[in-house]
Amino acid sequence: MSILLESQIDSSEPVWKQLWELPETAEDIFQSVSPSNVRNLITKQPENFRTLVSQAVDQMKYFVAQPDHEYHKSALNCVRFLTRIMPFVFELCDVAEVSTRKFLHDTFWLATTATTATTTTTTTAPNEDGQSNTGATTTSTTSCLARDLVASMMRMLFLPDFTIDQERFIALCRPPPRRADVESGGIKESVSSSDALPEFPTANPGLVWEYGVRVPFSPTTSVAWGANARLESNRNEVLKLLVTCMCRPMYVHPDLHPVHHDPWMKLICSEKNDLQETLLLSLLNMISQYDPIGIGLLSYVPFTSTIMDDPRERHVDTCCHALLVLL
Repeated sequence: MSILLESQIDSSEPVWKQLWELPETAEDIFQSVSPSNVRNLITKQPENFRTLVSQAVDQMKYFVAQPDHEYHKSALNCVRFLTRIMPFVFELCDVAEVSTRKFLHDTFWLATTATTATTTTTTTAPNEDGQSNTGATTTSTTSCLARDLVASMMRMLFLPDFTIDQERFIALCRPPPRRADVESGGIKESVSSSDALPEFPTANPGLVWEYGVRVPFSPTTSVAWGANARLESNRNEVLKLLVTCMCRPMYVHPDLHPVHHDPWMKLICSEKNDLQETLLLSLLNMISQYDPIGIGLLSYVPFTSTIMDDPRERHVDTCCHALLVLL
């Protein structure tokens, strides 16, 4: 991390790749990245900071598109770096100089990328010259770093073999309702209002982390439910980053809280986020299905959690934090 404070580093340098591949655990990153390092990086080498967060988000976006096992480590390290950095970003948003505050706002919220898709359509009816009519439709969409980060986080929480069980995903996952079925009335519509939107469950049972609400347990199926330390550990890392991104109000002056509108919370809770219900059901079911007493001989030993480490207990604790903040 100290090399980033010395001089501006081009985005093509190999040092950026080493940041995502060398650390082995979250503790390695938190020990190597001190609070003073982050503050100095933002104020003294802002371009290096911009490159750091933009490349981390790009790595997460690439991993969501290509969730191969070989990229698990680099994706987790990107999540850990952002979890370490974001609290100091929120801290400096209010106490730093105007130029620094503007830089941080532009880094995360300025729409800098645009994706343009061109669709060519050909009509069968010929024109006056006897040739088919061909038309091109171009659509442009803009995004920002904050929106890409939230979208990547939500997708990473429900990736097969990374945060959800691969076999359970294959057994329970169902395709979403087709737009044609919704428009033609194949999906049951609300009877309370003719203008209401079609009502259908948006949470895919193959993506929900644990059985319970809306995902009943069926003893006749071969679907395996229960703890998986690797998946829950990965899930825990992404959930921590999600909770960190929602803690912006902690750095706002108390007098401003009644009128403060957190853009991060608004983005995470946006209606355009199609995984909100899946996340809510997953958090509820993980918390409600957790048995702190356990089974077997250990259930008779008092205060087992003080002498033995329980990964699921840590995960459920993070789920409680995320659910409380979201609510």
